[in-house]
Amino acid sequence: MARNYQVVFNDGQWDLRVDGVPRAISRHKSREEAIRVGTAAAERLKVQLTIEADDEGEATVTPAADEDTAPPSLAVA
Repeated sequence: MARNYQVVFNDGQWDLRVDGVPRAISRHKSREEAIRVGTAAAERLKVQLTIEADDEGEATVTPAADEDTAPPSLAVA
């Protein structure tokens, strides 16, 4: 079973992580790049992507996609 993904700020960069795994699966200089990569991976695996809030806003979550529905889109949590 696939695990959900998270985009989190860590040590000056944005990490893409898998729930329950201590190390990042990828690191990115920008939040937008981490979101782009994380969204693509989450859509492919039909899992949820949680995005940590930046300095100005709220966290966002992409719902897990069902096989019968369109890919997830970003939504304000």
